[in-house]
Amino acid sequence: MTPMRVILNVQTNDVDCAAAATDRYPGRLAVGVPVKGFAELGDAVAVVAAMQRRSVRVSAGLGDGAADQWRRAHDLAVATRPYHLNQVYPAAGYSAGALAAAGAPTIVNALLRPGGTVGTVRVGTGPVSSGCAQPDVPVEVAVALVHEIGLPSVKFFPMRGLEHLDHYRALAAAAAPYGLMVEATGGLSPDNLRQVLAASAAAGLHSVMPHLYSSVKLAGTDLLDFATLDRAMAVVDEFGAGRP
Repeated sequence: MTPMRVILNVQTNDVDCAAAATDRYPGRLAVGVPVKGFAELGDAVAVVAAMQRRSVRVSAGLGDGAADQWRRAHDLAVATRPYHLNQVYPAAGYSAGALAAAGAPTIVNALLRPGGTVGTVRVGTGPVSSGCAQPDVPVEVAVALVHEIGLPSVKFFPMRGLEHLDHYRALAAAAAPYGLMVEATGGLSPDNLRQVLAASAAAGLHSVMPHLYSSVKLAGTDLLDFATLDRAMAVVDEFGAGRP
């Protein structure tokens, strides 16, 4: 049986830290750079470019799923052609098309939020739609649309640790037949990662990208805590390993 591919998505804007993490965990990390943290887009482009020169696989991000950052995240990705792009559901196809036209092999996800009941999600994650009253959408329909658009991945946020684990299970079950990657985000740590990966494997997912943010940083800094990341990687080893 082929092991499930697991890539951890972590965040830091520190180029040296990102490079050290890449060297320590080759092929097993994507390093998130959320555009929300930069006043000028050019500064984000410079940080991403510096990381890429040191072989860091960059994940261009919104920043806490910020809908109003979708265009800046898109522009950052077009300018730098990163390994991965986080995008709101309404704009994901637009970004994927632009990157494909530029010849970039970027993995683009579409952000879904949990619906009011297990088995439903909310697709209105853009700057206008997120403020509208919207019905819950069956997760099978939302995932089928992601597949039809041609996107390789779906992001589920917020997980709130394990609070929405049942929602995640339903999403994973819907995504598995299409071969989609699923990205659990929000409140994940080495202490609850095992449950998320177990749910992913049980659903038959071939590829996942859990996002671990503050839980794997040194307190009060933007630097990664390698001791804590080692713990997370030990959990990953139980299910599979990331591949370049």
